[in-house]
Amino acid sequence: MLAQYIRNGKFDGDETGELIACFKALGRCGTERSLPFLKETLLKGGWLSRFRASTLRQGAAIALAQFGTEKSLQVLDEAARSHFPAVRSAAQAVYTGEGGEP
Repeated sequence: MLAQYIRNGKFDGDETGELIACFKALGRCGTERSLPFLKETLLKGGWLSRFRASTLRQGAAIALAQFGTEKSLQVLDEAARSHFPAVRSAAQAVYTGEGGEP
């Protein structure tokens, strides 16, 4: 349900904190069914969007770190090695503690 809210929500720049809070909640209480959504949010997107910072991408990385499962950490590792700067930096920020509190 929470993943669906995030996917379908219309967030603007003023709601960055709310969006990150939703991702943190998903990371704490979501199920394995949320992993495909989080993986897609972190790794996919338009070619140009993977060069720009994104609150959605940052939130997905935080949620994946909070899941802490082997699968979620594999996705983070894949993202940390991405050729796309925004994908790579979102994952690396979680590892260095700059991506928000996981």
